[in-house]
Amino acid sequence: MYIGAQNLVYSLPMFEVQAFWSVKYINGEIQVPDRETMRADWKNWLEKNKEVKHLGDAINFQSDYVVGLAQEAGFKHDICIKQILHDWKQARETDILNYRDTCFTSKFTNVTAPPPSKKFMANMDDSFESFMNSVP
Repeated sequence: MYIGAQNLVYSLPMFEVQAFWSVKYINGEIQVPDRETMRADWKNWLEKNKEVKHLGDAINFQSDYVVGLAQEAGFKHDICIKQILHDWKQARETDILNYRDTCFTSKFTNVTAPPPSKKFMANMDDSFESFMNSVP
């Protein structure tokens, strides 16, 4: 069994869902299909991966992978953050120097992150203490 990295867009949520699926498999709650079905499935994913040409495609590809794996394993949370990632991508493309200052709203808590007290490009102190003291 392999739980691992791609060129990551999802990172931690993907690892969480992979681990959840793996535990379900180890506990006998998920059955894998026959060899030919598995071979056809990975070939399908390989073809989809070949279509990834830019970051927007990577967001869509990994969203499909993570959401599909979560559904297969019975993950109880809506893990899809595709729109937030596309919004982040748009902010990055609009202003590469200041996109890190963009505040996003969590789909899970509906809370918008507070703006940083200093712009990212001007903040030379990346310590935990500096971050915690900058939160309003």
